[in-house]
Amino acid sequence: MHILMTGFSPFDGRLENASWLAVKSLASQGLAVDTLEIPVVWGEPLARLKPICASHCPNIIISMGEGHVGEFTIEIVARNERAMRPDNRANTPLQRLIDPLGPALRNASIAAEPLCQRLRAHGWPIRVSTDAGAFLCEETLYSLESLKEDYPRLSTVVFVHLPPYGSQFQMNDQDQLCNIDRLSRFARHLRDAVVEIHGLTHGALSAPAKRK
Repeated sequence: MHILMTGFSPFDGRLENASWLAVKSLASQGLAVDTLEIPVVWGEPLARLKPICASHCPNIIISMGEGHVGEFTIEIVARNERAMRPDNRANTPLQRLIDPLGPALRNASIAAEPLCQRLRAHGWPIRVSTDAGAFLCEETLYSLESLKEDYPRLSTVVFVHLPPYGSQFQMNDQDQLCNIDRLSRFARHLRDAVVEIHGLTHGALSAPAKRK
């Protein structure tokens, strides 16, 4: 099984992005995942993901981004619109729509509630969200669902927001720091839960292939 996990570069003057730290932590553990850092630049999610799907399409793409302090959320709605917000190049979007020919919104195809239940079983305070933020995270989810329609091999996609790196969140009624250790554990639990749901949806799983 071919799994791609993506995170974002830092933005808004921050030095780190929790999503990319989480993704890198899995790769450093030797897990069978490919990784991709997406620049916080309008248009880059599809520009980076489409060539990968066209050349060696993954079965699963798990994308993460930074959201609000104290919140882990599974995004289930991607609207076809961009906020007039500057990206890391200080540019606002050239066009308001993510895809001028696309639908007004795309609903996430992942089984969000079962995914939440699996993550809550590990203690993670995660919920389902219908507001992906109209920035690069929403554009990524919209692009992922579009690619899933175009590339049958890509059968499972998911987008999850994490708290900003260095912020605090509540877990098991205790304050926790969003640090490398917590991000690494969350990323592993997320990956395992998505793979399990993928297996239930698409039949028996074979062992993940080793990276070449």
